[in-house]
Amino acid sequence: MVNPSIRSLPGVAVRLLTLQRVSLRQLPGDPRAVAVLWLGAYLAIKLVSPDRAYWYYELARPLAQLGLSVMAGLLAAGLLGKNGDALRFAFGFLLITATGLLLQAAYDQLVPEDWPDDPLRDLLLPAWGVIAAVRLVVASSGWSRTAEKVRVGLATALILAASLAWRQGESALIRYAAEREGTPRPPEIDAEQLWTTQPALLSAALARLPERAAAAPRTYVVGVAAGGMQRIFGREVAKAGDVLRERFGSASDVAILSNSTDDLSRLPMANRTNLTAVLGEIGRRAHPQRDLVVLYLASHGSREGELSTGLPDYTRLQPITARILADALRNARIGRRMVVVSACYSGSWIKPLASPDAILLTASAAERNSFGCDDQRDTTVFGEAFIRRMGEHGTSLQGAFASVRADVNEEEAKSGEARSLPQSYVGTNMQALWSGRD
Repeated sequence: MVNPSIRSLPGVAVRLLTLQRVSLRQLPGDPRAVAVLWLGAYLAIKLVSPDRAYWYYELARPLAQLGLSVMAGLLAAGLLGKNGDALRFAFGFLLITATGLLLQAAYDQLVPEDWPDDPLRDLLLPAWGVIAAVRLVVASSGWSRTAEKVRVGLATALILAASLAWRQGESALIRYAAEREGTPRPPEIDAEQLWTTQPALLSAALARLPERAAAAPRTYVVGVAAGGMQRIFGREVAKAGDVLRERFGSASDVAILSNSTDDLSRLPMANRTNLTAVLGEIGRRAHPQRDLVVLYLASHGSREGELSTGLPDYTRLQPITARILADALRNARIGRRMVVVSACYSGSWIKPLASPDAILLTASAAERNSFGCDDQRDTTVFGEAFIRRMGEHGTSLQGAFASVRADVNEEEAKSGEARSLPQSYVGTNMQALWSGRD
């Protein structure tokens, strides 16, 4: 037989959410109901706000937030001496929190990523949830003295507020940890200035690249530091770009796209739009059979061939992916190219980018991590080996990359890390460049 309280649950939910009086007996007191609501709310939140690029980071957050609301309900029952109704309190608090998180997630989908923090999402929605929970506690306490109602209301509000404001607390902890580690606090970014300066910064970057030559082969070197939350990627891309320019005898500078704190005011952002624009312009200048385009990309990576792409203040941008890069190279009609990807799981970039006219070098196999993503370092483990070995004269690309592999294996063996297994792919039309000495 269906529990009458469950049949009337939609009406109870509306009364809770509109801050009306609700009887505890109208809420399910079955642990299965709490479990189903917890899991169902988690899945609903993930469906409303899918984020494949950060799935490994976002997996536990809503579970923890919903779990805190259950703890708040159990605490409320204990403070009120209503242990027999503990699961009913837990269900009510869980329902309130789940609704608040769903509203936050839906709101996030409607607001552009580059907008500044909004008080509606960060303050008003959590405040509404806390008020609804306190209303439920006070109405269910059976106490008449105002002091008693205030005391129990404040106690339960604190822990529920923590669950609804988890995002703000987590950001504060990140800033505190950064200060303790001696790393600078994420800067405040003027979003309007950042975006309006992009055309000028992009034009300046393109001006560093060579114009099309009548006969002499040219090399176009592009660096992409997608991960702006750490400075290491910007430093590594700059050093790798200099080494690659020298190795291939490029008379021009390197066009660098970077989200690093050190670069935001002087270089174009590393995002899909700017990368596509740079490759499009190179495609107009470069001869597809004679000239060479070299790209070095660095950030955290995912198994799906995505680079974590974001700003120093943890604003997320659409990830730069292997598919996006492959499409941009094809649309720009770029022929001979060498692509280096310094990221975890970067071997997953080989299949989408494979071409007879491509050389592909990655920091790891498709199912392996790479190491050394620490701002206390100048470069990652792979980046350090790549910059050192590619800068040596008298060696072929093949020989230099063999030394890179050996150096990375040796460093990982010393630290006890699992082998990252750097990968290479050489297209049939690129064998001479791969095996020839510089």
